[in-house]
Amino acid sequence: MFVKICGIKDKKSLLNCIKFNIMFLGFVFYKKSKRYLKLKKAIKLFNLIPINFIKVGVFVNPTISYFKKITTNLNINLIQYSGEEKKEYCNYLYKFNRIPWIKVNKYKFIDDNIVDEINSKKRDLFFLDFKSKLKGGSGKTIDLKFKKKIRKKIIISGGININNLEHIIYKLNPFCVDISSGVEKNGIKDFFLIKKLYKKINETK
Repeated sequence: MFVKICGIKDKKSLLNCIKFNIMFLGFVFYKKSKRYLKLKKAIKLFNLIPINFIKVGVFVNPTISYFKKITTNLNINLIQYSGEEKKEYCNYLYKFNRIPWIKVNKYKFIDDNIVDEINSKKRDLFFLDFKSKLKGGSGKTIDLKFKKKIRKKIIISGGININNLEHIIYKLNPFCVDISSGVEKNGIKDFFLIKKLYKKINETK
C-alpha cells in the first residue's frame, strides 16, 4: 500500500515526507485552500525533491491559462482534479503537457449500490474523497457502509488518521491512502505523526 501526503507547502513538511520515503507528494494549486502553494515557492520546493518521488499537482476547476502556467514551470508527474471538471475538459488540458491525470470521485457514504457502480466502470483505479462544500480538506471521512467487495484499485482520502486507518484498510484494502491533516501539527507535516502512521500501517498488515 502506498501513502500520499497532500497539502505540502513548506520545506520542513517536504523533508519530513522525504525522510519516510513518501512516494506520492501532493501540492495544492487551488487559491481558496488553506494549503494553497504559490508558484514561486513551489519551484523552490520542487528543486529539493529527488527524482524517484511522484509530484502530484492538485487542481480545482483550473482555467486553461492558470493550468498552463503551473504545469509549464513545474515538473509535475500526476494531475489530480478535485473540482467539477468533466472528463472532456481534463482530456483537453492533457494535450498541453501530456501529464497523466486522475479525477476525484466524491461521496458522503459508500453502500453496496455504489460498489456495484464502481465495479461496473471500465477503469481500474478510483480516487475516493468525502463530498462536502469544500473542494477537499474537509477533514471528514466517507461512511463505508458497504458489504460487497470493491474489485478496483482504490485511492482513499478524507479525514484519515491513525485512529481510523485500520478500519479503512480493513474495508477497502486500498492501493493508496491520501493523508493531509492526519499528520499535521500546527500546519506542518510532523515527523512523529508520520512515524506513528507508518507504525499503524505495519501493525495492520
